Amino acid sequence: MSTGPDTPPSPASGDEPRSPARRRRVDARTIGICVCIALIAGILAGLLVSVLGGGDDDAGGDAKGTPKAELTPDGDVDRSSALDANVTTFDDEATTVGAYVDGKPLVVNLWASSCVPCIKEMPAIEKVHQRNASEVAFLGVDVQDQTADGLAMIDRTGVTYPSVQDRSGSFARSAKAAGLPTTLLIDADGEVVASHLGPLTESKLQDLIDTKLG
Repeated sequence: MSTGPDTPPSPASGDEPRSPARRRRVDARTIGICVCIALIAGILAGLLVSVLGGGDDDAGGDAKGTPKAELTPDGDVDRSSALDANVTTFDDEATTVGAYVDGKPLVVNLWASSCVPCIKEMPAIEKVHQRNASEVAFLGVDVQDQTADGLAMIDRTGVTYPSVQDRSGSFARSAKAAGLPTTLLIDADGEVVASHLGPLTESKLQDLIDTKLG
């Protein structure tokens, strides 16, 4: 039967237009599926990060990519280049880290005000310093910081051992510090016997002192 001029043609099979209500239901279902997929992907990503980056403070890095803590082999840091590298006191006087080796072992901690693990680590180092001050010297090295930021960090963390500034980063490079924090253990003869990359707990630092500097 032919259709009149005012009669719209019948839609082909399967092409029947959807009503607005039906379109809204389909759109809502599609959005819901996408949200579920995104949530599942987020959960899986979180689990993967936990598996690959988990561990205690001695073994893990921070969210900004601080390398996993490790102890480098004895003698890996060249003594002459590291201990003779120029640093500056917070009173703007030129000196070297080697000048702080005064007949007893020295623990040197490299840090910066922008280093999140350093904020947690430095109070622990202070406790070890208080316990070992008569036998072991401690020195903080603020790497490439503004003076005001470094002083604020010292005040915030409450450390009382001396601190100097490595404004150019020359000492950090000589010490082969791949990241912050890094801690050097130097014996009474001025030999760098170990270098630890990553945050230290109070007990871990004490163990290193007993093992490497005892």
